[in-house]
Amino acid sequence: MAMSSSPAPRYAIYFTPAPSCDLWQRGSSLLGYDATRGQDVVRPTLPGILPDELAAATQRPHRYGFHATFKQPMHLREGCSQSDLLAALHSFCAKESSFQGPKLRVSKFRSIVALTPAQECTRLDRLAGRVVAYFEPFRAALSQADRDRRLSASTVDASTVGDRQRRALDTWGYPYVFDDFAFHMTLTGPLLQHASRFESAMSSYLAPALEQPVTVDRLSVFRQDGPDQRFLLTDQVVFAANR
Repeated sequence: MAMSSSPAPRYAIYFTPAPSCDLWQRGSSLLGYDATRGQDVVRPTLPGILPDELAAATQRPHRYGFHATFKQPMHLREGCSQSDLLAALHSFCAKESSFQGPKLRVSKFRSIVALTPAQECTRLDRLAGRVVAYFEPFRAALSQADRDRRLSASTVDASTVGDRQRRALDTWGYPYVFDDFAFHMTLTGPLLQHASRFESAMSSYLAPALEQPVTVDRLSVFRQDGPDQRFLLTDQVVFAANR
C-alpha cells in the first residue's frame, strides 16, 4: 500500500518585533500563542471581556502568531527549498537598514481589530513592496481553491476588490500589494459585533507597548507544516546595512 505524502509546508515573510520586547510579549499574549516557541501562552484578563470571548475572538490569528504580513503564506515552487528561502532572507536583510516606523494604534481594520499605523509611513510601504517582489520567485502559483479562499479572507474587503486587485492576486498571490498595501498586525478574527468593545480593551492592554514608534529592523520567515497546524517562527534576521 502506498503511503500518503505529508502536505507541503507554507512559508510567509512577516514583520515581527524583537521577541524580547514588550510589544511582542503583549501581542502574543493576546493571541494566546508565542510563535517563537510554538507554545500556548496565558491570555490576559481584559476589562469587560470574558475569557471565552477573548479566546473565540482570537481563534483565527492564534494559528498565525503575532505579525504583520509582507509576503502572504505560500507554497514554494518546484525546485525551491526552505534553505533557499532562508538564504534569500539573509541576503535581503543584509542590504536593508533599520528605521523608526510610525506609532501603532488599535483600530477596526476591515472586519477585524488590528494594530495599524497612526500615520502614513512611505518607507514602511516601500519595504513591503520590495519584499513582495524579491520573494516572488519562490512562490508556487495559487490553486483555484487557494485563490477563492484568499478572496474570502477576513482581511479582504469585497468592496475594494476590483480588476486591479484581482490581477494582483493572480500575479503576486494577494490582492493588496504595492499601492494597495495596508500595514496591520491582526489581533482578532472577523467580529460581526462588539468590535468597539474589543478595540477599547485591547488598546488599554497594549498601551504601554505603543508609547513609542515601532522599530522596523528585522524580517521573519514563518512556516506552517499543514493546513491545521500553527505557524512557527523559523528564522528572524536583523537588518545589517547602515545608510
